[in-house]
Amino acid sequence: MKLSRFRERLFGGDAGGVMRGMLTLALGTGMARLIGLATIPLLTRIYSPADYGVLSVYSALVAIVAPVLTLRYILAVPLPRTDAMAANLMALCGLLMAATTVLAALLMWAVGERVLGWMSMEVLAPWRWLIVLGALTLAAYEGMSLWATRCRAYGIISRTKVIQSAMGEATKLVLGLVGLKPFGLLLGNLVEQSGGLSSYVLRFRDDLAANGRRIRRRYLLRLARHYRGFPTFRLPSQFLLVFSTQAPAMFAAALYGASATGQLGLALMALAIPGSLIGQSVGQAFYGEIARLKKGSEVRIKALAYSVQKKLFLVGLPITLAIVLLGEPLFRIVFGREWAEAGAYASVLAPFVLLQLTSAPLVQILNVYNAQSAFLAINVFRAAGLVGIYYTCRSLALPAQEFVYMLSAFLFVFYLLITFYILHVVRDAAARSTPPDSGRGAAQ
Repeated sequence: MKLSRFRERLFGGDAGGVMRGMLTLALGTGMARLIGLATIPLLTRIYSPADYGVLSVYSALVAIVAPVLTLRYILAVPLPRTDAMAANLMALCGLLMAATTVLAALLMWAVGERVLGWMSMEVLAPWRWLIVLGALTLAAYEGMSLWATRCRAYGIISRTKVIQSAMGEATKLVLGLVGLKPFGLLLGNLVEQSGGLSSYVLRFRDDLAANGRRIRRRYLLRLARHYRGFPTFRLPSQFLLVFSTQAPAMFAAALYGASATGQLGLALMALAIPGSLIGQSVGQAFYGEIARLKKGSEVRIKALAYSVQKKLFLVGLPITLAIVLLGEPLFRIVFGREWAEAGAYASVLAPFVLLQLTSAPLVQILNVYNAQSAFLAINVFRAAGLVGIYYTCRSLALPAQEFVYMLSAFLFVFYLLITFYILHVVRDAAARSTPPDSGRGAAQ
């Protein structure tokens, strides 16, 4: 009886469709994460904290470069009413990726070593070409994943995540065992980003080919103008978002060296598991649902937002409490004694990760409302706060533990304010809107 009530609370009501789509995504992501979890105890005994520090900086740079390649037009793929226009948008993003990848490669060749030297990561310089290649594959995967989201093909998204994880972890293990360190981690990360692309191509090649015949230059120009808010506001917003997400690892590398960065990187990677398993899955399904709603559905969006929030807290709170109370001993047992410091960091950072988890789907509402300027302001605020923490720790010569405490406190407050802000936006939009099922709404 209790189980049935729990199931009803989780999958019933306004958010039932979103949560069922999330479950499909979560099953695939969960399987992928189980593969990753199973290999982490082996990898942490093959690779050192310094190796993981190099991986953290590499991943940060890839994540920063990748959004620039499509100027964030790719995020609009689920929004057009017809598949033909969405295919034109995919074509526009493909052209942009070709041009910006060449530019990124030239910049990496010209100033890459200098940037890596600032972060005390000269060891990464011989493989800096992997950064551009990793960004390209990540951008391509994002584009195909958003086309699948548009089609609500959550099953194929789940399968690609499993393929990615299996291929990436196998690469890390094999290359680590033969002594290619830290290159094995870097190449494994690249394989993990690109794995599954062929599955998308096979699944959607007929759809893309049929709609590809409708691609016209005038449509590309029209779409570029119509969605100009994405490069104007969302591109700098996304850059700041990714910068803020990756800043802890980059700042730790600059302040405390590769070993401390590796400890923090493992803590953040472990804490990201609930977020990628639950938050990203819900966010992707949530975006797929609300992007297809008709104009005037603000009341529906509000109901979905509140329902999803409550259910994410229901799932995330026990996980957070477990990490806060048992982080250090868990890391010591699972990853080895040399990773106890990472467990202590995880205990401190867990509270902000709960709010990050619950707020992740809400941010998609800003895409639907085309509130790109608000998204930019949000990310300017976060980036400024993190830079302030970096300079404070640098000027006062604070130890790594103090850096982690300041980071957790700031991000906890940040995500709390973001949650309140977006819920205010949906409340205000719903208050100004007539419910879609009313006579007046139907007339509109």
